[in-house]
Amino acid sequence: MEGLKMKTRLLVIGCLLVIVAALITVPVSAAGPTTAITGNPSSYISISLNENAVGLGSTPGVLVPNQANTNTTLNATVTANNGFTIMVKDLNVNSSYGYMRPYNFTTGYDASNTTTLADPLGVAATNPGTHAYGSLGSAYGYNASTSTPIQPLAQTTGSELFHAYLANAFNAQNLPVTFTQQVQYYDPVLASFETYRMDLEFDIGAT
Repeated sequence: MEGLKMKTRLLVIGCLLVIVAALITVPVSAAGPTTAITGNPSSYISISLNENAVGLGSTPGVLVPNQANTNTTLNATVTANNGFTIMVKDLNVNSSYGYMRPYNFTTGYDASNTTTLADPLGVAATNPGTHAYGSLGSAYGYNASTSTPIQPLAQTTGSELFHAYLANAFNAQNLPVTFTQQVQYYDPVLASFETYRMDLEFDIGAT
């Protein structure tokens, strides 16, 4: 019996040794100091235009009476990682705001000349489509292919041309812009050194 007891003790001791050996290896794989790596992209929005001047009409710059003279060559290129709003405004601040007025090729605008075309300039942006995350944006009814353009532009703050709730896909995304100018037979014909003109500013802001 004594031999059996010793054998039993040896087995127990053997188990203890195994446990001790296991305990000794624990510090090798124990968790050490930790650090958290954090970061968040900053908001980014930019807008550029592919042209700095556009001429209205089938022959650019020649307005034909009794019809809508248009131009569809302008693209606003937007890069954004957030929702954004594009505002367009007439840089003219007098009473003819939103209406094209005479511009002298040599002397520029004449503040005392209140002549304008009878109809305001219309501006519209075309929604570029959708992507997997939902609608890229809403042109708020000012889609050039389906709805009436903005006419006239709102004074001081300008008019909202385009609004995007999501900007995931706006990496150098082109937004086509359409200008429409109705001309009447009674609109004054200008001298050869003048043209009807409007200077517009496109502003983009994060939402």
